[in-house]
Order: sequence, then structure tokens, then C-alpha cells
Amino acid sequence: MNNEQLSEILECMAYALNSTDKLYHRFTPADVADAKRKLDKLIKHDMPKKPIFGTHKIIRSMGFFCPDCNLEVNQREHLYSCKCGQRLDWSE
Repeated sequence: MNNEQLSEILECMAYALNSTDKLYHRFTPADVADAKRKLDKLIKHDMPKKPIFGTHKIIRSMGFFCPDCNLEVNQREHLYSCKCGQRLDWSE
């Protein structure tokens, strides 16, 4: 999902909130705020981040770790963190 698609979703949500159409009256400002928080989280996790190489503080294992959730990740198996969904950038 790119920024243009996300902007379109937010515009639709704003329309739904301000619409006089009965179909959209089931959405409250809290619903819209919750959806925006979820979209912001999706945007954040969709931007690739480089895995961190090092030793995990708790399990004392050497390897690559997700920069957001510290899950150990493998270059051959993980394009995303299995725990938090963060997209990983394995480029040099």
C-alpha cells in the first residue's frame, strides 16, 4: 500500500464522518481515530528497516533482529517480522 492509496482511504473516512448519508452515520469520531491509528501503524511497518546485527540481550543469541520487536530474523526466510509485521530491508 502506498501513500496515495492511504490518503484516499483517509479521505473516504473523512467523507464518511462528515456525510449526511445514513449509511455512514454508524462511524463515530472514535472509529475514525482508531482507523487512523491502525493505518499509521501499517504505514510505519511497511517502510523497510534494516535488521540489527548483534547479540540479543535476553537470550544471548548472535544474529539479525527486527529493529521494532527484537525478534530474531533470517535473511533467507523473513521479508517481514513474524511478530510485528515490520518489513525488513536486507540490501547492503
